[in-house]
Formats: sequence, C-alpha cells, structure tokens
Amino acid sequence: MVKKGCIILSVFLMLMILCKYVHANGMMSPFTLSDLSNDNIEMIKFIKEDLEIYIYDGYVDVRGKYIYLNPSHFYGTNADIIYPFMVNENIGEPYSIQVLDNSGQEIQFDTDYTVTLDYDDASETSPEILYEKLINFNFYIGQEKREAIFINFKQPCYSNEFTYILSTTLTWGEPLEEARFTVYIGNSLGELDSNYPFAKISENEQFTKYYLEETSFFPKDDMLLKWSGDNQ
Repeated sequence: MVKKGCIILSVFLMLMILCKYVHANGMMSPFTLSDLSNDNIEMIKFIKEDLEIYIYDGYVDVRGKYIYLNPSHFYGTNADIIYPFMVNENIGEPYSIQVLDNSGQEIQFDTDYTVTLDYDDASETSPEILYEKLINFNFYIGQEKREAIFINFKQPCYSNEFTYILSTTLTWGEPLEEARFTVYIGNSLGELDSNYPFAKISENEQFTKYYLEETSFFPKDDMLLKWSGDNQ
C-alpha cells in the first residue's frame, strides 16, 4: 500500500512538472481573463490604481498606473485587458495613447469603437455598460507576480467636464486594495467639483491640487469632474 501510494505521488509530481514546463515554454495557447475560472486556476486580480489627471483649457492629460496580480502558485499567463474611454458630446476621442510595462517598454494595443460590458450589479440598476471607444492589449504575468502597467492619454473636453471610467472595476468581481487619484486643475479654470470627495491639497502658480485615496474600493459610479472655466 505504501509502495503504491509512492508511485501515485511520483506520477502526480511528474505531471505537475511537465505541465509547468509546457506552459512556461509557450507550448500551450495563452488564455485570456474570460477563460479563467475557479474550477481551473485562480483569477488574475486587478488590485491597485494610481491616477493623475491634469486639467487644461480644452483637454485633459491622464496618467495611470495599474497593478495586477497573478496569485497562481503554478502558472504564468497572458492577461488580456480591455480599457474603455468615455466618449460623448462633451468628451472627444482619446489621442496620444501609450501603454507601457514596468520597464518603460511600449505594449502594442488594438482599438475598437463600441463595447458592451456585462456584469452583475448588486443594485440591479444597470445590467450592462456601453462605451464608444476602447483599447485591448495583453501582457505576460508570472506566477505569484505583480505587474505594473502604465496607460497615458489625452482627451479633448468640449465643455467643462470629464468622466473617468471606474465602474468597470465591478467586472473584476472584488474591490481594489487601494486607489489613489490626484487631480491638477489649471488655476484659470476655477474650483474642482466631483461626485467623489476630493480634498484640496495645495496651490502653486499653475495648478491647484486635489487628492482622493480609497481602500477596499469597489465603485459603481464613474468619476465625474467639473470645473467653471471659460470653455463653455
């Protein structure tokens, strides 16, 4: 009985080593986030967000840092990410888009113009969300590793408001560990108004700085920023 148990254990260990080798050497097709489930491998997690938004007369400059975690003890994978933008009569299409990895290398992305994302909304007020512009990209993340991705872009603002999408956090199924938002608004554009509780931190010759930090952050509402400048 002991000998038989040892043989079974040895076979199991050999299979685990073989699977790990095959996956690491590209002999398995990579899977996207939509392929993951609790039945096979732990889900890639989106855990932190650090955002800076510079508000100028007529446009915004957005610089985001996003932290992802692969909690698997056995497998690295290619994470397939959708990043949507709010585009409407007040906010134009994004431009100067950059996606960078932690070493500063550019990550190539594809662009599309309409996406509908379905999720289970606890409030049952909005079973789906529709956006007019998105990019899609992927990157490799090793087992038990965290990976930082940087996304920078600009968007024209035809009126004195900008919307940054937060509600897609719901599609990840659990809150962010931490989210930090810093807004710099040009002094000629007046005070910042938002549906989130920003605190006014400082002011210099060019900008007034506002800051918001949240933990266990699971937002259902996108972030609306308004100001009272001359761009009417």
